[in-house]
Amino acid sequence: MAYNKFRWWSKGRPNKPLSNRAHLFDKLENREYERSYMFKELEDERARAEKLYQEGYNSYKGTDEFGKRYVGYDNSRMARVRCMKLFEEAHKDEEKILDKLFSDFSTWFGVDLESIIMDLPAMDTEELYQYLNETYPRRTTPPVPRVWDQV
Repeated sequence: MAYNKFRWWSKGRPNKPLSNRAHLFDKLENREYERSYMFKELEDERARAEKLYQEGYNSYKGTDEFGKRYVGYDNSRMARVRCMKLFEEAHKDEEKILDKLFSDFSTWFGVDLESIIMDLPAMDTEELYQYLNETYPRRTTPPVPRVWDQV
């Protein structure tokens, strides 16, 4: 992804999200409900900031400890700023992903996922889909009205 002055802290999504009309399982395969990609970028950037700090610290020619630390911090300043922004945006993105997961699953299966999720054992999103599909099967066609109900 080219440089974007409005999203300079991120490299961009690794996959394009599918449309809202896409099948729920296709969205699962596209990994739209998984952990935010920004957390991986954050881990990489923290390692990069530590490496830059060590390079600056080790390259200082003086003997005083304060000077070494100052050069190290100065060397890794923008990486640390990027880490803070990634941390903030990753949590916002994670909240959006969870909201989308709850709303899409609740709409798809016709059950309030927030009310039953705490009683379920720990599972990933594909296992959750399979469990809900077995427990709350989705109707593909609307119910047929019975003749005697219309009288």
